[in-house]
Amino acid sequence: MKADAFSSAPPNRPVSLIDLVQSETSEASHSFAESARRVAEEEGGRLMIANEAVHPMIVPDEENRKTDDALRLLVVTHYPTRRAAEAALTKREGRDGEFSKETVQTFALRPVNRIESLFGRTLPHTLGRLNRQSVPEIKLAESRDALIESALVLGEQPDKAR
Repeated sequence: MKADAFSSAPPNRPVSLIDLVQSETSEASHSFAESARRVAEEEGGRLMIANEAVHPMIVPDEENRKTDDALRLLVVTHYPTRRAAEAALTKREGRDGEFSKETVQTFALRPVNRIESLFGRTLPHTLGRLNRQSVPEIKLAESRDALIESALVLGEQPDKAR
């Protein structure tokens, strides 16, 4: 984690830490989750998520597949202030354990408050209703099939073009 990772979070606002952990066994994963929970509680925070199903939630790194395959744990901890999160991270890094900086990727983020969430969800929905385009109806099956076959879907050519 970079030294200025907390610079965008105000000092008295809540902060969450997200850890992607590489481990060999599930016992090691449980050990890290327990350690993160203990440190979070010492600093007034709490463990929000400890999930072993990481693979479907991440975008694979094509250049370093071995690192992605080693990810076994996602841990999210929540702290009441930025200072508490910084103190917890310092405590976790200070403890000697089986997890080095290379095996744990930590990210800091500021959770969205209720008002920001309301605007973030409601405003795009409302603006979308104002300028909604109707879906065209294609009556002829042949022209519909031709449009579907000629379309690019997720950057791939249709089966006939392969």
